[in-house]
Amino acid sequence: MSYIKARFQDTNKILQVEGVWEKDVLKGDYLVVQSEKGEEIVKVLGISKSTAPLKAYFLRKAKEEDLRKMKENEEKALEASEICKRKIAEHG
Repeated sequence: MSYIKARFQDTNKILQVEGVWEKDVLKGDYLVVQSEKGEEIVKVLGISKSTAPLKAYFLRKAKEEDLRKMKENEEKALEASEICKRKIAEHG
């Protein structure tokens, strides 16, 4: 049996995607999955013969809107990180 392996974009952890046929996705595709944390975007790494401890259920291939929101969220996270660093430096 083969399994689709993917990587969470925020934590870089590897997961197994369930509910999708391997013929329907390619390495490098972005998918929207349902995980313990809710809907998340993952990047397909490929097909593996081994299982992964983390699993998520396939909802759909990521659309342009999903990818745009992901990029916006990444930019907001970087901005928030910079603000936190400044505040820490200010308050020592």
